[in-house]
Amino acid sequence: DPAANTNDDHAIASDKTPLLSGETGGFANYTSYINGIMVDIADLSGTPTDADFEFRIGNDDDTANWPLAPTPGSVTVRPGAGDTGSDRVTVVWPDGVIRNTWLQITVKATAATGLDVDDVFYYGNAVARNRRPHPPPTRL
Repeated sequence: DPAANTNDDHAIASDKTPLLSGETGGFANYTSYINGIMVDIADLSGTPTDADFEFRIGNDDDTANWPLAPTPGSVTVRPGAGDTGSDRVTVVWPDGVIRNTWLQITVKATAATGLDVDDVFYYGNAVARNRRPHPPPTRL
């Protein structure tokens, strides 16, 4: 369902954490599927739109030259739905447009977000290759 709602909260990969600048990426930062992200922001000053974010994709260390990611299909705010009553901002892309790449998310310091400085973090996407399934074990 492309409309953000409480059912989306069940899709949160609780074993995944954002990669922050200066850290080394690992399993906890990779997911096999990205079609959206949720960002909890305390004390929103307005209603964020895609203009309050910047999304880039890439696979090398030169993040300054990564191209812009595809434009999200929607940005939705659910007031009070985030951790400790923060506002949950849900950003959704069409299925399959963020694939086998890192996604850099910048939440900009704007009037709508109320942030003093930009917040930058990353998630990696690595789609498993199709493989023939192993045959079932033989019973003796």
